[in-house]
Amino acid sequence: MMSLPDAGITKVVGLIEVLHDHGSEDETVKLAEYLQLDLDTLLPVVEAGEMLGFITISGGKIKLTEIGISLIGNKISERKAVIGKKVVLLEPFKKLLELLKTKKNGRIQKKTIQKILRQELPREQADKTLSKLIEWGRHVDLIGYEADSEELYLANP
Repeated sequence: MMSLPDAGITKVVGLIEVLHDHGSEDETVKLAEYLQLDLDTLLPVVEAGEMLGFITISGGKIKLTEIGISLIGNKISERKAVIGKKVVLLEPFKKLLELLKTKKNGRIQKKTIQKILRQELPREQADKTLSKLIEWGRHVDLIGYEADSEELYLANP
């Protein structure tokens, strides 16, 4: 199973906005300097943006894709919808949504997802991926998370 990079969706959108301001492309190193980030902090954001199809990376340059550029003029609700359509295509989300749809109440324990992820990924990667599943899924109104019961559920069943 593919893991998700340790980067928030808001950081990906921020990167897209900065790239747009830089003429839709820039060198990775220059971008890191401009943002005052080390490469270890920037690269997971870049990886997430590429995984979602909003940017491409080639020869040390980061470039916005057409869909990345299209996010710029959108309202927040429209951005969430576009990002949501990309998120559901990622393997960990497909698996999570399939599991949630099989449950009568549309809910599943966080521990259950964690066990599944840990069977397929190293422990640290699995835990970060679970965290991103919850964070990204909530951001795009795909899933919800109830902290008291530690359950994930479909936001719009």
